Amino acid sequence: MSNDNPKHPIQPLVVDGHGVIRFKENKIVSWLLDNLNGGMNTIAEMDFTDEDREQFAQLVGYSHSGAGDLGYMSHHVLKVSIYDYYYSDSSPDKAYIAHLEKKLEIITSQLGDLIKIGSLR
Repeated sequence: MSNDNPKHPIQPLVVDGHGVIRFKENKIVSWLLDNLNGGMNTIAEMDFTDEDREQFAQLVGYSHSGAGDLGYMSHHVLKVSIYDYYYSDSSPDKAYIAHLEKKLEIITSQLGDLIKIGSLR
C-alpha cells in the first residue's frame, strides 16, 4: 500500500506562562501570520484543506482546549497530542481522561472560591 498522501506531523504540547496547554508554536509561522495583511481572516477565506488548517492551528500555538472547537481539528490529533504530553506508557484515552480530570479539578477549585466569596456577602 502506497502512502501518496502522508499526514502532517503533530506538534508537541507545552504549558504557557498562564498554565494553558498549547501546541508548541513555530515562531516563523507566527511571525508570518502577524505580518500577513488581514491575518487569520485572510487565511479563513482561502481554499486550504482541513488537514492544512489543522496543522496551521498547531503551528501558531493554538490552545489544546480551544482547538477542540475548531471544525477542522480532528479528535485523533487532540487525543494523540494529549497522550504524548501526559503519558507515554498508557493509552490515548486514559491520557485524555487524565487531562479532563485536571480541568475538572481546576473548575471545581474556582467554583469553590466563588461559593466562598458569595457566602461572605
